Amino acid sequence: MSASRKDDCLLRVDEQTVVLAKVKGQNRPKAAPLRDFPLGKNPRHYYQNISGQICHMNKSITTFQAKCANCGQLFEHPSLGDQAYGEMILCSADGKHFAWISAFAELPQRVSALLPGASAMVFWNAIACLADPIASQQLTPRLHCSFCSSDNIEFWEGERIGVMNVPEALFCDVSELPTSELKLRVSESS
Repeated sequence: MSASRKDDCLLRVDEQTVVLAKVKGQNRPKAAPLRDFPLGKNPRHYYQNISGQICHMNKSITTFQAKCANCGQLFEHPSLGDQAYGEMILCSADGKHFAWISAFAELPQRVSALLPGASAMVFWNAIACLADPIASQQLTPRLHCSFCSSDNIEFWEGERIGVMNVPEALFCDVSELPTSELKLRVSESS
């Protein structure tokens, strides 16, 4: 049996009991009865918490201060820094949500094969366009002000502020697309 709704993203955790269902419009996955799952959902990206719930992986990432050139507000944002090879922080269009992704994950590798010789910005724009929205907000590889949503940033990676748990980007809507359809979606993103 497959997902009954197109916006469900399922993962079989074991042969007996639970899968994760990410329901469109909700930030957090929910436990659901065991069903078949689309290929490409990697169990390493999930863990079982102390109460037995299956949860999506978060990464603790250092946060820094940024300043919006549009409204002048200072705001906090996560940054992987210079030593993060092949990883990117995606930001929601409203600047209030973040997700991280590795270029070496399965879907980014498929996208990379469809964009031979493309620049890093073209690649990350395609990845952001294909990622599942967070809180109904499309993701982008550009940092946006969390006050006015502008991507006109005066400075970023200013003073270190703390640490933020950032979820890994999900690709439930596109992870099972055949190569021909994925190629079409990638071309629409550029």
